[in-house]
Amino acid sequence: MEKIVFILPTLTHPRHHKRINALREHYKVKIYAFDRGVYNVNTLGTEDITVLGKVENKKYWSRITNFRKVFKIINKHKNKNVLFYFFSFDIALIGSIFLSKNNYIYEIGDFAYLGMSKWLKSITSKIDLRIMRRSLLTVFTSRGFVNYLNAEKEYLAPNKYVIIPNKMPKEITNFKRQRKVFKDSLRFGFVGVLRYKNTVLRFIKTLGEKYPQFSFIFYGDGGLKEEFIELKEKYSNLEYGGSFKNPEDLGRIYNDFDIHIGCYDITGHNQKIAEPNKLYESIYFGNPIIASKGTFFGERVKELGAGYLIDATSDENIISFLDSLNIKELNTISENLLNIKTEDLITSHKVLLEAIKNNTGSN
Repeated sequence: MEKIVFILPTLTHPRHHKRINALREHYKVKIYAFDRGVYNVNTLGTEDITVLGKVENKKYWSRITNFRKVFKIINKHKNKNVLFYFFSFDIALIGSIFLSKNNYIYEIGDFAYLGMSKWLKSITSKIDLRIMRRSLLTVFTSRGFVNYLNAEKEYLAPNKYVIIPNKMPKEITNFKRQRKVFKDSLRFGFVGVLRYKNTVLRFIKTLGEKYPQFSFIFYGDGGLKEEFIELKEKYSNLEYGGSFKNPEDLGRIYNDFDIHIGCYDITGHNQKIAEPNKLYESIYFGNPIIASKGTFFGERVKELGAGYLIDATSDENIISFLDSLNIKELNTISENLLNIKTEDLITSHKVLLEAIKNNTGSN
């Protein structure tokens, strides 16, 4: 196997970039990607990429209309000592139909079907499992995903998958880890795509309305950005920091606030089982995290002593939490985070490279 052909659902996802950059150190690569028109500041800049056209954001199933483009790419490269790498269900589905077994890697950042109706979920989950079983390898970004499959009795053989948590690129070490000093005028932040109206946006609104001594800043794009901007116009202690480049801007961003709001809405099952990159970024920079109870993310926050677990679905719970914050405790949490070894927070592709080598016989 001489080359890996990546077909990306978006140009701008940092996790996709990490895989490409890691694997191109060992294999020739060719990259094809759709443009979803968000986070363009993070667009992958490389000479060996072909843009396949624009896809409307939030219109998941509309990507199926790009069937012919994906099929042509697969048809062009298959049977040429090539391994394909897919990051989304729809693209992997096309690949699983037109490629022989073990000719592609399928990476899962979430289960697309978990928000579907019961009957559609049943059908799609079976298709998804078939795609996994036909792959050379399935890459999971959270141990919670494997736990979910096992709970649903949808097992994969141990040699058919690897787990690569959403840790940070090695470039993060360009930023110094330094002790934070918390004061009564606490500053909260959110980094990424702002979603979850019933929890994160509720938290922000409550903070803006009832805690003028605190401030909040949102760095990111998409999602509920416009609704946040409306809140920002109403409350003077809310700020918008704009889009950012990952990882180049992370040091500046995480040093601009104290506590990271990560209390995702758990009505969607993906949020219950994911392990977001915000966990590792917050730990690296010493920012205590607020996570939702009943999530794998929350379990990891508790296990690592990285912050707080709350139920942010009601104003009362948020108010009770904010009233209970203790500066001394925050300082202790932050110091504990900075004591976690840097190497434990950096993405390692060793397990993926070894699995590819073992399953293909490549060097």
